[in-house]
Amino acid sequence: MTERAADFADQARHWVASPEGAAMLALYRRVADLLKQADWQGIEGEIARTGEEDPLANVDDPDLAPVIAAKMADRHRSRVACLAEPAETALMAVLDFAERALARAMPARDFPTAVAALATLRDPVEGFLTEVRVDDADPDKRRARLELLDRFIAAMHNVADFSMIQA
Repeated sequence: MTERAADFADQARHWVASPEGAAMLALYRRVADLLKQADWQGIEGEIARTGEEDPLANVDDPDLAPVIAAKMADRHRSRVACLAEPAETALMAVLDFAERALARAMPARDFPTAVAALATLRDPVEGFLTEVRVDDADPDKRRARLELLDRFIAAMHNVADFSMIQA
């Protein structure tokens, strides 16, 4: 481990021990448990579980990469279109912001910026969990809501693997 990586790991350990870090870890665990209970396997896992075939899944041909990217973008847009609750739109906006901030902070190992980006997620995620029924009867809404929560988990994992942190 390089000195810079070790410093980043030390900062992460100290942050998780702080009240703010402990609250984010508790929120992470709550969301991870919800995804586990929902048997969420990600967007592509939904296809596999239904038994439908997706001819674009796992295609390695570089010439098809733009086609696959467009197909996935269409799928994402159709899911996002069904999310109109204020808590959903607020979470989407903050996730977009946090993902961009993390994309800049993590390659530079800028821990303060990464933590600040994660901190912006706390209230919107808590609001989402309070105001929205994730397990909606509408399967498109359910998948879109689970996808939002999965994006939160991915943002947290962008900084560290919080699943490995002991209670």
